[in-house]
Amino acid sequence: MGRLIARIRAKFFSAEFSRNVITLMFGTILAQIIPIVVSPILTRLYDPSEFGLFSVYAGIVGILAIIVTGRYELAIMLPDDDENAFHLAMVAITTTVSGSLLILFLIGSFNEKIVYWSSVGDIGNWLYFVPLSTLLVGVFSIINNWKNRKKQFKDIATVKVTQAVVTAISNVSLGDLSKGFNGLIVSLILGQGAAAVLLGRTSEKKKNTQFKKKISFVKMKENASRYSDFPKYLIVAHLLNSLSSYMPLIFLLKLYDSSISGYYALAERTSIVPIVLIAKAFGDVFRQRATEDFAKYGNSKQIYLATLKKLFILSIGPFTILFFFSPDLFSFVFGSEWRTSGEFAQIMVLMFFLQFMANPLGNLFMVAEKQKLDLLWQTLLCLFSFSSIYISYLAFDNPKTTILVYSLVISFMYIVNILMSYKFSLGNDKKRTQ
Repeated sequence: MGRLIARIRAKFFSAEFSRNVITLMFGTILAQIIPIVVSPILTRLYDPSEFGLFSVYAGIVGILAIIVTGRYELAIMLPDDDENAFHLAMVAITTTVSGSLLILFLIGSFNEKIVYWSSVGDIGNWLYFVPLSTLLVGVFSIINNWKNRKKQFKDIATVKVTQAVVTAISNVSLGDLSKGFNGLIVSLILGQGAAAVLLGRTSEKKKNTQFKKKISFVKMKENASRYSDFPKYLIVAHLLNSLSSYMPLIFLLKLYDSSISGYYALAERTSIVPIVLIAKAFGDVFRQRATEDFAKYGNSKQIYLATLKKLFILSIGPFTILFFFSPDLFSFVFGSEWRTSGEFAQIMVLMFFLQFMANPLGNLFMVAEKQKLDLLWQTLLCLFSFSSIYISYLAFDNPKTTILVYSLVISFMYIVNILMSYKFSLGNDKKRTQ
């Protein structure tokens, strides 16, 4: 087995790249096995409507977390020296804290109107916990990107597993609360908190002498200005991306009912989320390596093609099984009442497959600083997501058909994304030396 792994490493990547990817993949896979193992228990503690309401809360947090950081955390990889990267992280922390406080004020002022507009009354009181979640997610993302820069992938993997354990234990333990999705939300917050605290503590232990210096507000201002394209374009671009991701959940809830949204949420939770998180492990290491290659050679074509090939090979088995057997698997594992989730997963296999490859390779938009084109693509993705769902609803008024049309349209957009990121990988076409 050891020789086989060594051959795979030599064939596809450098030894360091392979080691980093395998480290993150191991942590990610283990972190995803845990919720998958407890999922049969959760589907008996929580019903589809509760999963649907929880997904709305998670969707709100996911969208707002993009805004509060200003997307400055995604630029932490780019400065040539750690001092500038550190002050860039301080800029991101400042915007995260300020943004979360602003969200708290707005929710306190307009809670009733938000609940009325969203037609999700049961979640009204839990909106007050959204700022806490956005703060925790933002801080985690900032520290995570710093550790990515420093190649501390073992810490990242350990924290992912810890977060999964805390969330899973809490989900099961709190399943008997008066409202089922209350337990899901509390568990989410506990997992987020544990991840942020643990990641912060490991960073504290490993900080170098430069962190003992006072923070320079001049340096913060300089770096905020240097990388101003990140908040200028990526907040909107990634907000649109997040909105596109959560749009099916929101629309299925409003156009049909919370049960349909819950079926969709479980299909995503147990099908694409684990696989995409494995792809994210590739993406984190790929972004770090692609940044180095651009700085040295002016392009990242070689590592791009090697990563694309590896992602394709890894995806064949899981997505083939998902296409042929997901309805029966969902029915067997989660109970017959959840067979619909398996049917939804089967419909979306092509979209999942392309998303698995496009997401990590899409880091080239940031590495090559093509934020404007990223914004353009995300705008089209959001528009196509909205139109495909709404038009198919008007034409067919059938959730399965709506999901099918949505899946095909988004699959096309992912193909476009892969072609764009490949072109970015060519850089200025300098000859790469080994």
